[in-house]
Amino acid sequence: SMHDVSQKTGVKMRDLYAKNVMRMNEQAYPGEPIYLQEKKTAPPRVMSYAEFLSAQNKSTPNKPLGDATASTGNNVPDLPGSNIIINASEYQVQQSDTLYSIAKKFGTSIEELKTINNLNGTDVRAGQTLVVSK
Repeated sequence: SMHDVSQKTGVKMRDLYAKNVMRMNEQAYPGEPIYLQEKKTAPPRVMSYAEFLSAQNKSTPNKPLGDATASTGNNVPDLPGSNIIINASEYQVQQSDTLYSIAKKFGTSIEELKTINNLNGTDVRAGQTLVVSK
């Protein structure tokens, strides 16, 4: 995921998206080059975050990545599993997450997340599992 690339390379996510002419939460297809320093003139083939989550949830360990078609969203490749996403409606909070960043990532509001998860304040902690959609 773009988050993993950001974490492994030390490049801020907003800079990573800007350098690769991508919108926030889009994910590059496996095998697509991602620029870390220079700015690309055109984005790589991308999938929506929902497609990325769907592909992650369908994947099995050691299964080869399939071919994908970016324009239609069909044939979304099976991606290696991750401990970040529990399923398409739950999210495991990471160290640098805030309720605002999670709401933005999933296209919802802070108030909606607070209501769904019965939260009184806006504090979240790493490892906490939040329901992000019903």
